[in-house]
Amino acid sequence: MFWNGLKVIERDVLFSIFDTKKGAIPIYFSGAINHQEAKTVAFRSQMTLSMMSSTELETAEAILPFTSINKIGFILLFNIQKSDPAEPRCVASLSYLVPQEHQVFLYNKFAFLKYKAEELANLIQQNFVYTENNLNFPGILKNEITNWQVSEKEATAEIEIIERKVTLSEKKEGGSIEFFLSIYLLIVHCQ
Repeated sequence: MFWNGLKVIERDVLFSIFDTKKGAIPIYFSGAINHQEAKTVAFRSQMTLSMMSSTELETAEAILPFTSINKIGFILLFNIQKSDPAEPRCVASLSYLVPQEHQVFLYNKFAFLKYKAEELANLIQQNFVYTENNLNFPGILKNEITNWQVSEKEATAEIEIIERKVTLSEKKEGGSIEFFLSIYLLIVHCQ
């Protein structure tokens, strides 16, 4: 499989919600997984909720094996709005799944996966409110999730800049993220 001229590893992506009444609900998924597999991933991802305190922690991430479907996945948990005044927020997850034989790739790209997942989570938080009886997920969000790709090589400027930015921001508190974003935007506009 190729993306922007680079070889990418086959992957599946999933967005799911954790409703206290209905449990884990796959809202949108793309790739080769079917609805039952999506439910399995959504349910298993829910097990990482213990990493999130009730209201304090806004995000949590994990890498989990899904042996029943021969996959391993990067999971980002985050809060989104819910249209229920009694319970105005719920937990959602973004999952990036690859075949188990590519688990080294997943660990090597952890910083990039986290960065892109947080971008997607922000976009979802701005454009989607979970309603129990209406699971209409906006097309623009479907496209963004479907296009979530990570290449096997580190050859693109975008990936290198993001990985450097993540690494530097983890090493240096108060570093200049604006500098890296300006370089990223310059490179993207020059392509």
